[in-house]
Amino acid sequence: MLTRAVGRELMRVSLPLVLEAAYACWAAGDVDGFLNCLADDIVFTNHMSPEHVPFAGTVHGKAAFRRLLVKLLEDFEVLEYRPVRIAPSGDLIRGQIAFQYRHKKTGLTYSGRLRHVWRVKDKKIVRFDEYHDSERTRAFFELIASYEKSLRSPKAVDGKNGLIS
Repeated sequence: MLTRAVGRELMRVSLPLVLEAAYACWAAGDVDGFLNCLADDIVFTNHMSPEHVPFAGTVHGKAAFRRLLVKLLEDFEVLEYRPVRIAPSGDLIRGQIAFQYRHKKTGLTYSGRLRHVWRVKDKKIVRFDEYHDSERTRAFFELIASYEKSLRSPKAVDGKNGLIS
């Protein structure tokens, strides 16, 4: 449990509630609000192959994580990002998230569920692991690459409907 003073009373705030606030900040595109929940030496790992997914791999520290998040928001619009389940166990919290993103350049959307594992120390998130359906995500990024290539060719891709004209 985390605590904070509210007026003269001490209010106890559960870790899942703090995590929900972090999720709400991300869903709203509030990178600074999201980062405020993290330790300066945060370790983030997206457990996919960087060969197929540009934001996969591990980053260390808030500055590096900020760059990754800003790049992600440059390329994608967050349409939905909500916790479906949050399960705390000591300093470890597991979450299942429903998400939907739109790739800004192509208009392609990607939705599904992913898993998070968070580790909390001294009231800050110190470790954040993210697990996607690797094959499905890889296929989506291959589709983006294909559409982007088509956009550079004489034939145009209709990003709204995914049709080549």
